[in-house]
Amino acid sequence: MAIQPWKTLASKLAFEHHWYNLRQDCVELPDGQILDEYFVSLRPDLVVVFAATASNHVIFVKQFRQGVAHTTLELPTGFFHDEKALEAAQRELLEETGYQCSALSQIGCIATDASRHNNYLYSFLGTEAHKVAEQSLDPTEKSAGAEVVLIPFSEVLPRVRSGEIFAMSTVATIYRAFDELHVQGFF
Repeated sequence: MAIQPWKTLASKLAFEHHWYNLRQDCVELPDGQILDEYFVSLRPDLVVVFAATASNHVIFVKQFRQGVAHTTLELPTGFFHDEKALEAAQRELLEETGYQCSALSQIGCIATDASRHNNYLYSFLGTEAHKVAEQSLDPTEKSAGAEVVLIPFSEVLPRVRSGEIFAMSTVATIYRAFDELHVQGFF
């Protein structure tokens, strides 16, 4: 039997803020059941950059994250609106780390949470990353203590396995990047 899509009967913006929007849908399920309150988080798409240096280090940003109330190790990440994903990846990498890559390519696109969010995460792999500037952080990033951390390739997956690196967007991009590097014969 073919999977049937839900029918949207009505939608309204339940909450609106420049950081976060929430849509309330009234939907009819394939069996005829009506759900009056199905909520969808409206978020911009985001980019995550796995940037590797010539010395086989990966560039991370260590910072405090209020959502989980912990300091995290994350790949350079950011939302984007009115630009292409590649441009956003280049911008975020430069702003958050001061690095640029000689080559930067998209290696994946995944839904961040297909049941509750409407946005996508674009993963990028960059090679020959080199420092060209100082960080250019926004006030929130500055107050979070964002600092650049270079981690050797050999330590990245063990840090994911141990739970030290645990942000979903970073973990997904790490696995995509290691897979791509394997396909390219790097490992």
